[in-house]
Amino acid sequence: MSFVDSPWDSFTSKIDTLRSDQRRADVNILLASEAEKRQLGRLKSSILMWLYSSLESFVRDILTSMVEEVESRNPQLLRLKPCFHALCYNHIFKRISDSPKTGNDMWQLRQEASREVLENPTASFDAIPFDGSILRGGHFQHIWDYFEFEGHHLPPQRGSHETALQELADDRNDLAHGHRDPTRLGRQVTASELKRRINLIEEVSEHLYLTAYQYVDERNYLRT
Repeated sequence: MSFVDSPWDSFTSKIDTLRSDQRRADVNILLASEAEKRQLGRLKSSILMWLYSSLESFVRDILTSMVEEVESRNPQLLRLKPCFHALCYNHIFKRISDSPKTGNDMWQLRQEASREVLENPTASFDAIPFDGSILRGGHFQHIWDYFEFEGHHLPPQRGSHETALQELADDRNDLAHGHRDPTRLGRQVTASELKRRINLIEEVSEHLYLTAYQYVDERNYLRT
């Protein structure tokens, strides 16, 4: 079983449930009463919220699994790409960032941090480059740039995927912060549009899934 399988299986299981709910909304809307249409509108809004949360959870899980897989291979830290050094010494960078910026304490802390780096060349990671902010296309670009993944950060038909990510993030924010009524928002999204969004988000996730697997399988985490 590959390190990417568990996050991917969990994500696709959620997608299957979302598709089932989407089909239910599509079938029922034709014969629904006004009250039922409002209920189906809320259902479609909940599908959008769950789609976003599923995507966010998948990205976090796949990056965590990838970093843990690299660590489990016990590579020499000096042979790894700079991005893994940043993950390894994240706690040191944070300590320096939170410390006084002037005076003897500042230099003492920097000396201690330098000693820790020199005396602990083991590849042990305590972070991933994912800060929990709202996912948009730019976040996937950052992931590709950070790890130096090969290829583009989105699948073919990139404009469609970029738009789908932007729309999903905007709808998630509007619903989470009470800026839009979930009944009204859901009724404005057709069943075919909802199906299209689910498909595009799944394609974005599959692209990351395959890229992460290839990255580790081909040992692209090592410096050339």
